[in-house]
Amino acid sequence: MGHTSHRAGVRAGSQLAITGDITGARTNIDIDDVLREAQRLVGTRTKRDTVNRALRELVARHRQIGVLDLRGTVHWDGALAENRRGRS
Repeated sequence: MGHTSHRAGVRAGSQLAITGDITGARTNIDIDDVLREAQRLVGTRTKRDTVNRALRELVARHRQIGVLDLRGTVHWDGALAENRRGRS
């Protein structure tokens, strides 16, 4: 633990180092326990895969919420029952 990898902004062990934020400062976050649990739950093999998947799912969820915010603002004129007849 505490061993720094050769890739900028990545630290092995219990901390994730994030670089390049608006202030230019480095931020270390202790995420080891939650990262291991997330890895187990979603079945990813590496910490990197786990973080990438989590961020993609977070973005997708917020995009879906954005679409739900449109409910009632878009007028649809169609025959729902007729459209559903072709489905099994």
